[in-house]
Amino acid sequence: SYSHQDKELVYQIGKRLEEDNFRIWLDRDNMYGSPTRAMAHAIENTDFVFICMSDSYKKSGYCEMEAHYAYQQQRRVIPLIVKGPYHADGWLGLLTTNKMYIDFHKVSNFDEAYSKIIQEISRHRGKSIPTMSTPVGNHGPAPHSVDIKPATVVTAPLPPRTLSHTLTLWSEDDVKYFFQIKQLQAMLPICAGMDGSTLSGLYTMCRTNSNAMYDSLKAELTESNSKILPIVTYLKFLEEVKKYVPITPGSANVASVVCNLM
Repeated sequence: SYSHQDKELVYQIGKRLEEDNFRIWLDRDNMYGSPTRAMAHAIENTDFVFICMSDSYKKSGYCEMEAHYAYQQQRRVIPLIVKGPYHADGWLGLLTTNKMYIDFHKVSNFDEAYSKIIQEISRHRGKSIPTMSTPVGNHGPAPHSVDIKPATVVTAPLPPRTLSHTLTLWSEDDVKYFFQIKQLQAMLPICAGMDGSTLSGLYTMCRTNSNAMYDSLKAELTESNSKILPIVTYLKFLEEVKKYVPITPGSANVASVVCNLM
C-alpha cells in the first residue's frame, strides 16, 4: 500500500522481492475491472501488506482505506518509512502503534533496510531467513542478520493521580494509569505509547466498527505478545473510555455492536 508519489522506491523494493522469489502485487500490475475490487482482492489473498509511509501516504484517502482494510482482514502488516524524516501520527500512527518501522530514510543504504524486510517476513513465518539473490550490479556482501523480537510491555504501577475529564488532554502516563486503575492491563501491549488524543482516535474507530476493531486488536495482541484479548475486557474498555469522551451533537447515535441477535 503506497502513494504514487513514492513509487520509485516502492518499485525498487518490489523488484528485489521478486528477485528473491516472492510473489508481489502492485496496483500497476494485474488491474482488471474496478480498482477498489482489485485492491480488496489483493489484500484478501496476501500474507503480508507493506504500508509505505510518508506525508503523501497519510493524506491519501485510498491509502487510508487500504490500510484499514488490511487490519480488518487481519493481514500481517509491515510498516516502511519510504520518505523522511517522517513520524506517523493521526490515523496512521494509530494503526502502526507497536509495529516495528523499517526506515529506508535513516539507514545507510538500500540493502541494509531491505534485509530488515526479509528479517520481518521470516520472523512472522517462523522460518529461517531465505537466501537473498544477488541483483544485477554489485551490491556487496549480504547484510548481517538482525534478530527482531516482538515488543513486550512491562509497566510498573504508577502513583495515584487525578485524570482530566477530557480524554484528549491525557499524557502517555495518564493513559497507562487509566488502564492500571480500570484493570485493563491486557490491552496495554497494543496501546503502549498512546496519549489521550491517540486513545480517543482508537475509541472512535472501535465505536464506528466494533466487530472489525475487536478482531484487529485481538489479532495484533496475539501476534505481538502471544496473548488473548477477552471480549469482556474489550467491552469494559469501551464503557470506561466513554466516560471521558465529551458528548457532541449526534454522538449518541453512533452504534457499537459486538453481537447481533436476530
